[in-house]
Amino acid sequence: MWQIIEDWDISLLVKNLTNKQKEVLFLRAVRLCTAAQIACYHDKTDRAIRKLLAVAFDSIRDKLAPIIREQIDSEKATTLDSGGGE
Repeated sequence: MWQIIEDWDISLLVKNLTNKQKEVLFLRAVRLCTAAQIACYHDKTDRAIRKLLAVAFDSIRDKLAPIIREQIDSEKATTLDSGGGE
């Protein structure tokens, strides 16, 4: 699944998820299945699927936040340097 993601940083984070997390994330994000449909397919409860999705999203979000902050800071620094002197 990580191969279809355009952003390299997010792609690496998805690649590092467990196989169960990747499969559930794929079914939810790409195939647009509900938690109940995924649960039926995996013979689990929808609560367990929602928890698995939450853990996967938290893992991605926690590691992505510093990357985004760094990109924002570097863009801000570039903008300030190129502004001249107002």
